[in-house]
Amino acid sequence: LLETSIRGLLTRNMREWLMEAEDFQNGNLTSVKMFYIHFLDLRNHKPRVETEYPNIDWAQIWKNLSHSFLPTDWRAAVYLLVNDAVPNAARLRRHRISLDCPLCRVCGNNDDNIHRLRLCAGSVRTWSWLNHKLNNVLRLDIDDPEELLVNDLQKKEEAGLFLTFGVMYYNMKNYKEGTIREMENVIRRIRWSKRHILERKFGNLLNIF
Repeated sequence: LLETSIRGLLTRNMREWLMEAEDFQNGNLTSVKMFYIHFLDLRNHKPRVETEYPNIDWAQIWKNLSHSFLPTDWRAAVYLLVNDAVPNAARLRRHRISLDCPLCRVCGNNDDNIHRLRLCAGSVRTWSWLNHKLNNVLRLDIDDPEELLVNDLQKKEEAGLFLTFGVMYYNMKNYKEGTIREMENVIRRIRWSKRHILERKFGNLLNIF
């Protein structure tokens, strides 16, 4: 941020981050959740997205974002997505953080959240994989995986939420040549590292690839 400020490209939001820097150094802010609580306490207002979309059940979304069986980095990625804070090319250009082209470097289309999540070359394949696993393997009757973010979930649906967060996390990185095998390996590594928690909660529900 300091380097960017020298070039005179700081937005109001970035200037506020600089003002908060001392509090971050003096506090025990070691996770996305702690940062979130810190800002709610500090500003004493709702997140902007709650104000813009008041008819959505945000309490349920925050609950689904806080499940301990979900890896922290997955939750952080989806949190950014929900709050429209993913640093994609279109957003960086819109907020004058970067003056680069707002188009995707992989396929040339507008690089926004929806594009990264399900429309880019690699994302199309992984999102289709996710839909198949949720509807044909876990037998969840849903039209869109994002429904799992806003619903009150039972055990099988929570297993689907785990897969959904894994694919969202993978797709947000916008890989040049994202593949099903590579994405499955990302989820497998997490499944193995959290195997005791996941097996106790889901049994063999997640052993589907």
